[in-house]
Amino acid sequence: MSAPEAALRDVLGAAMEADATLAAALGQAVRIQRDESRNAAFPYLSWGRCHARPQNGDGIDLVEIRIDLHIWASESDALTLTGAVRAFIDARSVLDMGPDYRLVALNTAFSDVLRVRDPRTRRGVLRLRALIQSL
Repeated sequence: MSAPEAALRDVLGAAMEADATLAAALGQAVRIQRDESRNAAFPYLSWGRCHARPQNGDGIDLVEIRIDLHIWASESDALTLTGAVRAFIDARSVLDMGPDYRLVALNTAFSDVLRVRDPRTRRGVLRLRALIQSL
């Protein structure tokens, strides 16, 4: 993962962990795992696939990033929690990316809730789309 992708993941993670409304929706502190964890208590979030491609213009260094955020929850909570995390992300048009990057755009490209092997578990998936400028 290159620097803009890691910076986006770190900034979004810190913003989610610090948000009291999102913590209230999850019923506890926001926990973000690096990847799926069979031993983590529900609900928790994990990062998934990440794809980046240059979108450079005349004298502007841009990268479009698509990154998946997974919401692991019980069957009864998955839709509600996925919606709460989607609303949180979509309300974040301005995030401080530090001195090296500027967030130009951030939105949810799609969301879905999927069944997994365990019939009591659901995985919400948010595909996030961000456009980041290198400064």
